[in-house]
Amino acid sequence: MIRECRAWSRLLALGGLTILVDCKDSSAPRLPLLPYVVTTELLSPLPTRDIGDAYAVSDDSVLVGTSYHGPQDSARRAVWWTPGQAPRAMLATAPSDSTTNSWATGLKSAGVVVGDISLYACYGPTLPVRWNPDGSVDTLPTLDSRGGWAHAVNDLGQIVGCSYVPNEQFSAVMWSPGGVIARLDSTAATSCANGISSDGKYVAGSLGAHGFVWTAGRIYDIGTLGGVYRVGWGVNRFGEVVGESSDTSGLVSAFKRFEVGGMRALPSLTPGNNSAAYAVNDSGQVVGWGWGYDGQRATTWYHGYLIDLATVGAPNDQAERLYSYARAISPSGLIAGFQENTPGSQCTGGICAALWRVKLR
Repeated sequence: MIRECRAWSRLLALGGLTILVDCKDSSAPRLPLLPYVVTTELLSPLPTRDIGDAYAVSDDSVLVGTSYHGPQDSARRAVWWTPGQAPRAMLATAPSDSTTNSWATGLKSAGVVVGDISLYACYGPTLPVRWNPDGSVDTLPTLDSRGGWAHAVNDLGQIVGCSYVPNEQFSAVMWSPGGVIARLDSTAATSCANGISSDGKYVAGSLGAHGFVWTAGRIYDIGTLGGVYRVGWGVNRFGEVVGESSDTSGLVSAFKRFEVGGMRALPSLTPGNNSAAYAVNDSGQVVGWGWGYDGQRATTWYHGYLIDLATVGAPNDQAERLYSYARAISPSGLIAGFQENTPGSQCTGGICAALWRVKLR
């Protein structure tokens, strides 16, 4: 058997010097040296709940999202996570936190959070809300008493989402920092805005089975990878839209759409399986999920690298069952979502809010 020595384990006397060496079996499987390093921090759900799911992240490592106890139709609570601290429930507005569901879906660096609340089991309206740094909660105006949803906020304080419309379904809207609501397209009866660029110039969303990008007061179809279904989930200040689209075979793939140059599918973890892209920052880093060895995996398309965040540096047999999603990315590249718990983590739940950091070597 071939053995090789490395200078850090077994003691060897040589010329009066003691050198630390190691003889290691070269036939043992080794992982290749990756050109990047990924660290994962798993954050606990709220007490008495076993699932945590982060929807947004800021550069100071704050995550917001929701926590609940399975099954998914159980009551949810909006959550604020700070690494190293216990998760904090974010109060809703009405009628009480014991009878409402709440989601935190967007985060501004100054501590403003947006999302929505609804009565338990969805009785009554869904209310788009803004949580302020002082702890107060504002209910955002809607175009109909049935309510609406707030999905994202940028650092200018602009919020996007959708609102029910009288005698129609729902329509994509934007709220100004002062809370004034504006409909993005008065002709769209079933549209919703999902993401907004940091400068407020672009909005991405869905219009029926179509994806759209809004800019300069107009909505444009983002195109398709050949199929019928497509949706825009995120957009940056350069007009790069990310989302998911079907192709002619019905496969749904993550895509990146440039303002000039059209749409292209992003590489897949396992070719021939579905994937989706949820967010893109101004550096062009994209996050989402892909179908991996054993289900859906948090994925980032990072400076030309396709990275399975749930399995980085681990052999396949150690990576089984790490079900995960990446939902958000901060301006500096912090990634948030959720991941199945792993032995040795500090998370107390079965599904944990996840914070990933990726660094090139």
